[in-house]
Amino acid sequence: MAVYAKLRGVIFLAIADFILFPDKKDWRSNHRLLDTKTYENDLQDFYFIFLELEKFNKELDQLENLQEKWAYFFKHAHESTLEEMESLIGHDFIIKKAFYALDQASWSEEELNTYEKMIKTEMDNLAVEEQKIMDAEAKGEARGETKGEARQKISMAKKMLAKNRPLDEIMEFTDLTEEEIEKLK
Repeated sequence: MAVYAKLRGVIFLAIADFILFPDKKDWRSNHRLLDTKTYENDLQDFYFIFLELEKFNKELDQLENLQEKWAYFFKHAHESTLEEMESLIGHDFIIKKAFYALDQASWSEEELNTYEKMIKTEMDNLAVEEQKIMDAEAKGEARGETKGEARQKISMAKKMLAKNRPLDEIMEFTDLTEEEIEKLK
């Protein structure tokens, strides 16, 4: 038992388009592992789920939960219209992603090339936008640094003026012109 102490739940999901268990009525069955000698369930987080799609007979308007939506999807996605699938998918991002992946599998080479070109264009546009943002941020940072340096020079010049330091010394330490220093007096 110690070997499996850190084992997280493992679920084996089998989706069959035929009947596996003719004596079972339900389309979904859960199975667990038992020690054949002691009948103990040492692997409580390890189990199998079987979906027998041939037994699943609900229509689109009869689906009550996410499990039934998935079963309907697996059974009917290949024969459903886009409108039916959109009705099923609703706002479920994962089912939508699965539907589009399934749909892509049936694309012609031309459709796939068109899609890949579209994705490449979108990615290129996104990269251009990201670069513009990075450039703008860098420009803003540079402006901020320049303004900060200018403020620091002015502050230092004011302090040096307050201590009656010579003009040429103030110009040397601050890189300000004589006119700029005179304006600070």
